[in-house]
Amino acid sequence: MNIKYTLIGFSFLMFIGCTENNPSSWELDKAYDPFSTSMILSKTMVQEVLLAAYQNPELNGLNEETVTTRNNCPDQNDLNPDVFPKTLIYDYGSGCITSAGSDMRGQIEILLTDKIGVEGMEIHLKPQNDFFIDNNKIYLSTEESLIKATYGQTEQGLDSYDLEITGLKVLNENSRTYELTQMDGGIITFEDVDNNNDHNVDLGPIVYKDDLAVINFDNMSYLNGANELLTVVVDHEIKFDLYCNCPIAGKVTITDSEFETQI
Repeated sequence: MNIKYTLIGFSFLMFIGCTENNPSSWELDKAYDPFSTSMILSKTMVQEVLLAAYQNPELNGLNEETVTTRNNCPDQNDLNPDVFPKTLIYDYGSGCITSAGSDMRGQIEILLTDKIGVEGMEIHLKPQNDFFIDNNKIYLSTEESLIKATYGQTEQGLDSYDLEITGLKVLNENSRTYELTQMDGGIITFEDVDNNNDHNVDLGPIVYKDDLAVINFDNMSYLNGANELLTVVVDHEIKFDLYCNCPIAGKVTITDSEFETQI
C-alpha cells in the first residue's frame, strides 16, 4: 500500500535530537512545521470520518443502543442509500467542534466500499474547495491525488488502517502552503489506552478512537513553504493523544534534497 506532547517544549525535543548542530528557528519552520501540520491534519481527517461513521448505525452495523450520541455535525448526506460502495457528503457548515474535538468547516466527500469494520473495506476522502480544519485549508493538488484508508486488524485485534496519501495540500493560517506529496507503507492504528474510556456504555469498535492514534510509515515526501522537497523516515512510531490532538511520543529523521539531515 502507498498513505501522533504534553508540553510544546517536549514535542520539539522529541523530533530534534538527531541534528548535528542545534537547528535554527528557520530550519524548524522549514522542516518541522510542515511535517507536524501534515501529520496532525491527516490523522484528524481519518479519525473524524471514522468517528462520525461509527456513530451511524447504517454504516457500521451496530444497533442504536451501542452508538453514542454525537454532536449535530457533520450533517451526513448519503448520495446512494442502502447500497455499497456509497458516496457520502459530510457537511460541517460554517464551523463546528465535532465529537472528535476538531474545529471543522466546509464539506468533504467520502467513498465507502463497504460497511465500516469489514475486512478490506476502503475509505476514500476528497476535501471540497471550502474544507478547513483548525483554520487550515485542506485540499488535493490534482484530480489524481488520493487519501485512502483500508481497514484491517493488528494481531492484538486493534482497528488498523493502511494509509495511502498523495497530493494533500495545506494552506495554513500564516499563508504558507505545504504539500504531502507521497506516503509509502503508511498505517494508522487506534488504541484504547488501558481500556480507559469516559463512556459508560459499550461502544463496540469506537472505543479505539478516543484515546491514542499511532502512525507509522516507510517513508514520506513533502514540500515545505519554500517548495523544497523533504523526505521523512520514522525512527520510532508517532503516537497522538486524541484528547489534546497532539503528539506524545515518536522520532523521525527529516532530510533535504542534498541528503543532509534537518531534524
